[in-house]
Amino acid sequence: MPTKFLIFFFTFNALFFLPFQARGSWDYAKFLSCDSLNPNPIIRLKVAYGKLFHDSSTVYNQIQTMKSKSPETCPITSGFANLRLLYEINFKQEKTVEKGSLFCVFPKIIEVSLYYEEPTIYVANEYNYKSCYFSQVLRHFQTHQQINKVTFELALPHIYKAIRESFGQLKAYKALNSQEAGQASRKLTEYYTAQLETIIKKFEEIRLNENKKFDDLIKKDFLENTCKLYHKYHKDVPIFKEATTKPIPF
Repeated sequence: MPTKFLIFFFTFNALFFLPFQARGSWDYAKFLSCDSLNPNPIIRLKVAYGKLFHDSSTVYNQIQTMKSKSPETCPITSGFANLRLLYEINFKQEKTVEKGSLFCVFPKIIEVSLYYEEPTIYVANEYNYKSCYFSQVLRHFQTHQQINKVTFELALPHIYKAIRESFGQLKAYKALNSQEAGQASRKLTEYYTAQLETIIKKFEEIRLNENKKFDDLIKKDFLENTCKLYHKYHKDVPIFKEATTKPIPF
């Protein structure tokens, strides 16, 4: 056999078998999947409305600053119904299934907490608490907070159903080694939180819309004229505090 042919033959075989030799060094676990494991976790939903606070110590301009950071709008500017819906996810029980060198990690029990953080009603500090305007603003934003509470309560069965369906679609977390398996809780929390955020966003749209419906029914001019008429016949009742130098809008 000619020398040149032998050199070509061995070179060709070396190049041909090189990829297969490299494949032999790959981790077989990379080709396995955890998708066949549907965790179908038990969902425990904890909810709380929070304690309602009333604040009449904040001045009008500061209330406007708070309102500017809120997606809610209201025709009455001298008050504000403030709250934040917060949520947390905690895994109460997890399970790990080993497939060779592969680890499939998934939660068996998930606790979801939904709660309003310090719902507060603000009435501008400039108002005298005996005035008609103070009473009207207070009552208006009490109704807003009542809407927030009732909307939350009525939506809870639907929120719970959406959480169960959404979480049921998620698969086990795939970890290629024990070190990655140790990070599974953090990764799984990110996945489940992303699903929960989508559900909460939809609820917030509904809550804001219900508050808007209430504001659309309220005639600001009617309320303001009612107070003007009241103070016309009750001139002994001050509208603003003595320290107020500039009257504020209703």
